[in-house]
Amino acid sequence: MFFFDYKAQMRRVSIGKASGEISREAALNTVLELNGKRSSAGYLWNKLFKRSLIEKMTFKDTLFEDLDFCVRAVLKADHFLYVNSVGYHYVFHLKSSFNGAFFEALRPVG
Repeated sequence: MFFFDYKAQMRRVSIGKASGEISREAALNTVLELNGKRSSAGYLWNKLFKRSLIEKMTFKDTLFEDLDFCVRAVLKADHFLYVNSVGYHYVFHLKSSFNGAFFEALRPVG
């Protein structure tokens, strides 16, 4: 299972300092955000999975289905690698249905 950094708008989000193998505990902490920073959380788009690891896994009909999937994948995987490189660029579109509502909620009232 590979983890890599991503860029959200103009801010790089880095989940580690140096590329290399990481422990299951570090991988799980990263997915669950137990390291105290918004790193990779339970997103799928900044991870690569070995096909044989996930080919029989399905998404459960639950809230935060990506997080659930990532946790189950971490618990099932044998090896974890962090690559200190931006592998995904996330662009917020203010007019999208999700991001528009999110940013509208953050706007000061009055």
